[in-house]
Amino acid sequence: MRTLIINILLFLFCGFALEVSSSEQPSFYRRWMDLPTERLMEMGRQYERRSMADSAIVCYTIVANRYDKQLPAEDKRRCADAYINMWSVYFLAYLDYPKSYECLSKAQDICQELHIEIPRIDLDQGGMYGTIADICHDSVMDRRAMEAFRKAFWATHRNAEHENMSVAFANLVDRAYRTHSLDSIAREWKEYSRVKFDKDQEYVTYNKLMYTALALTEKKRYAEALRQFEQQLTVMPRDSRHLRYVCQTYFNMGMVHAKQHNYPEAIAALNEVKLLTDSFQMRDIKIELMNTLSLYYAAHGDHQQALEARHSYLQLKDSLLNYQQLKNMSNLEFLTELKKVDSQIQEAKRRKQKQDLIILSVAAMALVALAFLFVVYRKNRALTRRNESLYQKNVELLEMETEHRQLKRHLQEMHDEEAVRQAAVEAESPSEDVVQPSADNASSCPDAPSKYKGSTMTEETKANLLALITDVMENNDEIFSPDFNVERLATLVGSRSKMVSQVINEKNDFNFNTLLNNFRIKEALRRMNDTEHYGHYSVEGISNDVGFRSRTSFTTSFKRVTGLTPTEYMRIQNAQKQQKVGQ
Repeated sequence: MRTLIINILLFLFCGFALEVSSSEQPSFYRRWMDLPTERLMEMGRQYERRSMADSAIVCYTIVANRYDKQLPAEDKRRCADAYINMWSVYFLAYLDYPKSYECLSKAQDICQELHIEIPRIDLDQGGMYGTIADICHDSVMDRRAMEAFRKAFWATHRNAEHENMSVAFANLVDRAYRTHSLDSIAREWKEYSRVKFDKDQEYVTYNKLMYTALALTEKKRYAEALRQFEQQLTVMPRDSRHLRYVCQTYFNMGMVHAKQHNYPEAIAALNEVKLLTDSFQMRDIKIELMNTLSLYYAAHGDHQQALEARHSYLQLKDSLLNYQQLKNMSNLEFLTELKKVDSQIQEAKRRKQKQDLIILSVAAMALVALAFLFVVYRKNRALTRRNESLYQKNVELLEMETEHRQLKRHLQEMHDEEAVRQAAVEAESPSEDVVQPSADNASSCPDAPSKYKGSTMTEETKANLLALITDVMENNDEIFSPDFNVERLATLVGSRSKMVSQVINEKNDFNFNTLLNNFRIKEALRRMNDTEHYGHYSVEGISNDVGFRSRTSFTTSFKRVTGLTPTEYMRIQNAQKQQKVGQ
C-alpha cells in the first residue's frame, strides 16, 4: 500500500515537471504571457498609437490565443476584441489583407458562439471593402462597404455605442458622397440627428456639418457648403488626434472651390494642408496633397507650379514606396517569426491539454487509491476489533476451564475411586459381562454412527470411560509428545482403542486427533500467557513443545480453536501488555 502511494506521488510530480519543461517560448512572449488580459490590451493600444505595430500585434496575439471553449463569456469577449485590434494592425500597418480578414472571421465566430453582436467588426469590414473599392474602382466593393457601415450604424445605435456610431456615420457619409448616393442614407441622418450624445461632441458636430456641407455640394450650393466647412474648422482642435479630420475639411473646401473654378482659393486651402503635413510628418496625406495640387495648378494655368508639385508627388511616392518596401521586408521577417510563435503557442496549448488530462487521470487514480485505502483501513480496523474481542473471549474461556479443572480435580478426589476402576474392568472384559442392549439403551443414543450399532457398551460404561479419557487429556503431559496416539490413550485408560474412539466420536462429534489438538492448543494458550516461564519461546517453539510436528498444522488447529492465528494472538497480547504498562 505504501508503494502504491509513493508511485502515485511520483507520477504527479512527473506530470508537473513535464508541464514546466514544455514552457519554452520566445523571449518577448515569455515576458508578457503572464500579464493580465486588460493590461495586454492597454499595452497593445498604446503601441498602436506610437506606431509600434510589432509590439502591438504581440500583445493582441497573446490575448487572442488565450481563447478556449471553457472560458467564461467575458474572457471570450476579450479574445474577440483582441482579434478586432489585430485586424487594425494587420490592415493598416502590414497591409496584410488575408490575415486581416482571418482576424475578423475569428472575431465573428466568437460573437456567434456568445450570441452577441460587436459593431466594430462591421466597421472594420466596411473599411476593408472601401479600401479595396478605392484601389480597384470596384462598385461591388463600394456597395458592400455601404452595407457594412449601415449595419454598424444601427448596431451601435441599438447598443448605445455613441463613439462607434459617430465613426460609422462619418464613413457612411463619405462613402455615400463618393458613390453619389447621399439620399440613400436619409434615414440614418435623421436618426443620428435625434440622438443625444453625452461626449465627443466635436465629432458629432463635425459629422453633422460634413453631411450638410456635402449635401449642399451635391445641390451645387457651394457658398453655403463652404460656410459649413469653415464652421467645421472651428470645431476640431489642431492636434494629433483630430488632425486628419482638419485635413479632410481643407480637402473638401478645395474640392468645392475647384468645382467653382476658383483655383486660387482651392490651392490656398490645400496649402493649409501642406503646413499641417510638414508639421506632423504625415506622408500618406502629403502624397495625395501634392497630386491634387498639381492638378489644381495645371487647371489654373500655372504649369511651373504644377510641374514642381508633380515632381514632389513622384519623389514622395518613390521614397514612400522604397520605405514601404524596406518596412515590408522587416515586417515580413517579423510576421514570419510571429507565425512561428503562434504555432508554438498552439502546440503549447495542446500539450497543456494533454498534461491536464494526465493530471486529471492521476488525480482520479489517487482518489480511487485513497478510497481503496479508506475501505481497507475500515476493514482492518473492524478486523482488529474482532480479533481483540476473540482474544478476550479465549482468555476468559481459558480461565474458566482452568477453574473448572481445579474444581473437577477436587471432586474426583472425593469420588469413590474403586467404582471408577470397576467400570474400567468391565469395559476391558465384555465377554464376561455381556449385556444385550435393551430398547432403552438403544434409544439413548439415536444419533450414534452406524459403525457402532453393534456396540455392547452401556451408557454408564461410556460415561465412565469418557471421564477417564478426559482425566488423561487434562492431567497427563504425555499427550504433548509428538508420538502420542489413540492406542497409547487406550492403554492409559485401561481400554481398547476402538472403544476409546467410539466414546470420543459419540460424545464429542469429532475424532481423537481433533480432541488431542484441542487440548494441545489450550496448553499452547496457557504457555503463551505465561510469559514468566515461556516468554522467550517463539511460536514454533511452543508449537513443538505441545506436540505439533509442523508449524502449518499448529496454525490451522490454532485458528480453528481460537479464531486467530498464533501471530495475531501474540501481537494482541503484547499490545495489551504495553498498554497496561503505559497506564
